[in-house]
Amino acid sequence: MTGNRSRTRLSLLNILSGFANRFLVSILKLLGRVIFFRFLSAELYGVSGLFGNVLGLLSLAELGVGNAITFSLYSPIAEGNEEKIRSLMAFYKKAYRIIALSVLGLGLALLPFLPSLTNGGENIDHFYLIYLLFLANTVIEYLFSYKRTLANAAQESYRLVPFTTGFEAALCLVQIGIIFLFHKSPYCFLIYLSAQTLSIFFQNLVINSYLDKKYPLLRTLSRAPALEQEEKSGIFVNVRALMMHKFGGVVVSSTDNLLISKLVDLVTVGLYSNYSALITSVSGIVYLFVGNTTSSFGNLIAAESPKKRQKVFFEMQFFSRALYGFSAAFLLNLFRPFISFAYGEEFCLSFSVVALIVANYYLLGMTYVLDVVKSAAGLYDKDKFVPLLQSAVNLAVSIVLGKILGLAGIFIGTLVSTLVPLISKPVVVFPAVFASSPFSYFKPLFFGIGETALMCLLPYGISLLLPQTSPLGDLAVSFFITAAVAGGIFLAFNFRNPHLPALFHRVKHLLKR
Repeated sequence: MTGNRSRTRLSLLNILSGFANRFLVSILKLLGRVIFFRFLSAELYGVSGLFGNVLGLLSLAELGVGNAITFSLYSPIAEGNEEKIRSLMAFYKKAYRIIALSVLGLGLALLPFLPSLTNGGENIDHFYLIYLLFLANTVIEYLFSYKRTLANAAQESYRLVPFTTGFEAALCLVQIGIIFLFHKSPYCFLIYLSAQTLSIFFQNLVINSYLDKKYPLLRTLSRAPALEQEEKSGIFVNVRALMMHKFGGVVVSSTDNLLISKLVDLVTVGLYSNYSALITSVSGIVYLFVGNTTSSFGNLIAAESPKKRQKVFFEMQFFSRALYGFSAAFLLNLFRPFISFAYGEEFCLSFSVVALIVANYYLLGMTYVLDVVKSAAGLYDKDKFVPLLQSAVNLAVSIVLGKILGLAGIFIGTLVSTLVPLISKPVVVFPAVFASSPFSYFKPLFFGIGETALMCLLPYGISLLLPQTSPLGDLAVSFFITAAVAGGIFLAFNFRNPHLPALFHRVKHLLKR
């Protein structure tokens, strides 16, 4: 059984390696986006966002099989049961081949309907070829990526970081070079996307070759014994529940660009993509400190009492609240000067829209620790119908308000739907994992929302009182004001919080290790 020191060490390795990867690749992708907008067009980035959402909806074909297999791998990995691991991975391989073919078939079937999804993209050159390249990228991932699940379940995903970082960084540099060399050619964007397809293909080949050497059992999956019917039934129980969660998550996350394209226009999809890319980069870095503890919490559930689990949970939740609170404050206050500096004032969205985007980012972040615990405990079946309610609320409110308020109405729908899991998940997790009432969760949640609102809005108000200089100057001033004011508010609200010294102790301990 994995001890506390091993859990800490593996989590830290995954966090630090993931952080280095995210930071480097995010910087390069940001540079690439700036160059893309300077030399190409917002419509092309709008098309990228739109097709990304379309294929996100097709990922429903995955049905949560990946998460179900990951959960099923925890026990045999801990026990060193290689035969069971081989059987699970062989089952996973067959399932993902079927999923890849399903996504390919569904993706090709959508070809005749693509023009009806856009508002302003009818005249884009090579419209269908662009879509086919996006589809190829998705299918390749499903065909080759299943082996990474074993490294993730064994908490050894940090071993793959050099490969992913190298390929992603090289791709960014190659795509920047393609823009400089071919930006006047009508085939520039096709060459740009083809480089991405080749990178995904060769990255998966190299990583799979490494994983075959690291885990020799992966080379003998064709001879693996079949799973017993009882084991398959257990997986399918989780898959059925995860299918609901997958549906809700995909509908909420993959319809914004579709609705913006249909109810507003494709150019606005491109403008929003600058904001969503930054949100994704920041969220990816912040989530590293939460998501990489999933396997560790699974071991904690098996080894510790409910009281100990709850204590660790509230420490993690406090840490998460601090991370998402500070990052939300910086995002709200730095978005406008940064977008003005990097792309131009004409690429900025209104403050009300940006505030809704950041509010949704924060509230979604407040569900992540609950997701970690729920996933580690395998509680997929308890709230399987909640995502259906969430997706229905999202679509209904977004469509109605989108027609009335435009872009802001679409994001209000997303924000309102995020409240559904924020309320329902504690009701599921607390009795099952901590043997306690969920009401103890909501008081610090509402306290944190008020605290974060002040951390976001007070620096913004102070910045409005200062004279504007240049985008770069405004960016620097906003950064220092936000750091000082948000930091002061957080300390004023939490200097007596018992989790604050525990947080400092944990960070100090991790850094020392």
